[in-house]
Amino acid sequence: FAELREGDVVLGRIRMRPGEEGLLVDLQARGVRMLPSATAQLCSRSKVLQARILGEFMGPDTLAVHDRNDLLESLARLRDRRGLVCKLDRGNGGSGVFRFSTVEDVYTLAMLGQLPFPFVLQPLYSNSRDIRVVILGEAVDAYQRENPNNFRHNLHCGGRSRPWAMDGNLLALCRKIMARAGFPYAHLDFLVSESGDY
Repeated sequence: FAELREGDVVLGRIRMRPGEEGLLVDLQARGVRMLPSATAQLCSRSKVLQARILGEFMGPDTLAVHDRNDLLESLARLRDRRGLVCKLDRGNGGSGVFRFSTVEDVYTLAMLGQLPFPFVLQPLYSNSRDIRVVILGEAVDAYQRENPNNFRHNLHCGGRSRPWAMDGNLLALCRKIMARAGFPYAHLDFLVSESGDY
């Protein structure tokens, strides 16, 4: 690590423990090129950073909650919402996804220290389809995930999959997201509303 210099290239995702994200900033400051980029590597690890960087592509009122102040703001913005989803920052595969009735429930658990900061908070979009798109170069595959037993559609949480026909609008959206986050390849999850909005 200490020997890397300007012009060197690091290929592949760098393994880091929580709290070591600053190493990517250091490499970038020294002129070391990374593939995937530092932004892509950080974004692939953090749901909270995804909500900040890719928020324009997410549903309305999707919030990155870092601390008590953000949580107080969410109380005002989400007070009338019934049904919320909380995603822990590094909780993957559905293991860090929780459903709450109200933002007051989230506030109570967080302030009692039972819900660790940071996390993403967003409205529950009922009656939507869960679509995963996988893109590697020009290879594109998509499938719908569904679970009759709970709202976590992840396959290892009991979900099932079936093919999903890609359309040009969804592919264009995927390419915009990949460009914004610097992803050279991606698996992206979408909710499709009853009206067909992504």
